Amino acid sequence: MIKEICNEMHIEIIKGKIEENGVKLKINTPPNLSVSEIVKQTKGKTSKIILKESKWEGGYRVTI
Repeated sequence: MIKEICNEMHIEIIKGKIEENGVKLKINTPPNLSVSEIVKQTKGKTSKIILKESKWEGGYRVTI
């Protein structure tokens, strides 16, 4: 599902890893997208599925 969302937003996933406490993505984004918009879209669209199984943690961390 994250791959589909990224494709819709024209985001290239370079590397991805799903861990017990979160999702790590190394991505290449168009310059017109902010990090907050990417997180908002990704968490918003996947939360309906995730929340049935576990709880989304608030916030996010970005490394440049």
